[in-house]
Amino acid sequence: MSNFNVGTSIPLDVGSTPEDWGMAREIATTLECQGCAKATIVISKVSINTGVNTAVFWWPPPGTGRTQSSAIPAAVADAFGEGERSLSVGAPHAAAAMFRSALAQTIQDKGSPAAKGKGSLSEAVKQMVTDGDLWTTFGDWADHIRAWGNAGAHPEVFSPVTQEDAKELRDLVDRLLDILYIQPDKLNKARPTRKA
Repeated sequence: MSNFNVGTSIPLDVGSTPEDWGMAREIATTLECQGCAKATIVISKVSINTGVNTAVFWWPPPGTGRTQSSAIPAAVADAFGEGERSLSVGAPHAAAAMFRSALAQTIQDKGSPAAKGKGSLSEAVKQMVTDGDLWTTFGDWADHIRAWGNAGAHPEVFSPVTQEDAKELRDLVDRLLDILYIQPDKLNKARPTRKA
């Protein structure tokens, strides 16, 4: 959460019909965070009927900050970050596919040789549960992420992925990364130094 100082706004799209002649239909606004003094840009659609601005794009995109954690390997963080960016621009199929990719990268990092050697992501997840690298509940989460990621990559075969579906996947992957990487890292840093 933050409070922002509103900076400059410029129109990106101006109406050209008799109903909205000369009115801004889409605007870009800079916002400066009062906490960290960093800036963000917001693209908003403006309703010609009500004049209400609705944000449709933020840069940098809002996210959980997982991509900045040194505890998460770069390949996992990159896939998760790309999923968050896809989500922020309203591309839920792309987001779902990238969250699935983050899961696949996690298996390559955390899985046993047996899990890494499986021919499918589904079998790799099952192997991680068998090996005890994922608790059964997290295995269910991972399988859910895998299935929806497949739907994102193959919308011609599966039901469409909505923005809400993709947000749910982001939350599941975020929790998985927290449990597999962030919390163990915090525990290691909190342990007192042992004497030799």
